[in-house]
Amino acid sequence: MTNVTLRWKPEGITVAGVFNSSSTGADELSVPVYVTVNYLNNMFIVDSGNHRIQKYLRNATNGSTIAGMSNGAGGTNLYSLAWPSHVIVDPNENLCITDRVNHRLLSWKYNASVGKIITGTGVPGNATNQLSSPRSAAYDASADIYFVADANNHRIMSYAFNVTSGVLVAGGNGAGSNNTQLNIPCGLYFDKITNSFLIANEGSHSVVRWKFGASNWTLLAGSSLGINGVTSTSLNWPGHLTLDPMGNMYVADSMNHRIQLFFNGQSIGITIAGKTGVARKNASLLYVPLSIELDNQLNLYVADAYNNRVQKFLRY
Repeated sequence: MTNVTLRWKPEGITVAGVFNSSSTGADELSVPVYVTVNYLNNMFIVDSGNHRIQKYLRNATNGSTIAGMSNGAGGTNLYSLAWPSHVIVDPNENLCITDRVNHRLLSWKYNASVGKIITGTGVPGNATNQLSSPRSAAYDASADIYFVADANNHRIMSYAFNVTSGVLVAGGNGAGSNNTQLNIPCGLYFDKITNSFLIANEGSHSVVRWKFGASNWTLLAGSSLGINGVTSTSLNWPGHLTLDPMGNMYVADSMNHRIQLFFNGQSIGITIAGKTGVARKNASLLYVPLSIELDNQLNLYVADAYNNRVQKFLRY
């Protein structure tokens, strides 16, 4: 894509969830923390407060439960989830789920009723086969390797196919703002072009790039000192992030209740959805947005967590 106009209508359209409701109905969501869209513009939503993954067909108002319990019950068995935080959907709609409070990474095949553990023991720990509150994952299809943002261990781990013990690839030096440390890594984006990870370093209010094999990161956005803020160069508990085909970066700046666009190579953000520091329920405002997604037309989807909805902002 070249010479693409990047602007979005300021008022979003609610494409999933019900205004002022957070129950377990097929049309309802409870603290949705992540949304992704496939090539058919079907949505897959991590309905965290209902401990389930919901699929919405294009233009549908009701979702169907494709992992977890449709009645919103959480649990520790392999047909249940507990506050899931992220999902990867492959072209065949097989799922990889970060099951946060069960401290595990699950594979969930298309139309299956149970998941299979990729790694994690069900209890928090810092061994190479353990996770502690995993927040997101990425997949390198060419190498068949999963990467996990192991948030409470302040590290990124890699797991090869059918190997439950992982390899440390970033962080693991305790929580901190030093460039060899991570601090509650939340969002994780594997940039195949640069062979690096883009990490929303939530606890340090920054987004950093950690090249594969490196021992430290470089700052992309936010503070190098771990300080939050409300300016165009600051972040406040950033959640997930993504890139567009031009290499521009989009960040869910969750506690500033806004979505920030950072043009490729720039550290000054532009607010493209929400309003800094204003948490509300109307169509133009957000309340703790935790993830963003772009469809193939660069329309913007936002998991508006505390408004219990997904908002779509149309590019024009």
